[in-house]
Amino acid sequence: DMLPALATSYAAGWLVPFGFVLSGRAEGDYAVASDLRGYGLVLGALVVLVIGITALSPRRVRTGGGAT
Repeated sequence: DMLPALATSYAAGWLVPFGFVLSGRAEGDYAVASDLRGYGLVLGALVVLVIGITALSPRRVRTGGGAT
C-alpha cells in the first residue's frame, strides 16, 4: 500500500520548508507571528508531523483468532 509513503512524503515536503521559516531570518526576527494565527500554523505543523510519523509505523495485521 502506497498511502503511508505518500502521507510521509507529503508531511516531509510541508515540514522541511516550515522548519526554515521557523529558524528565523538574517535580521533576527521570525516569519511566523506570535499571535493566534501564528500559533495555529505551528499547531497545524505539529498535526502534520504526527500524521507523518504515524504513517511510518508498521500496521498490525489481525489474525483470525476470534472466539468460536
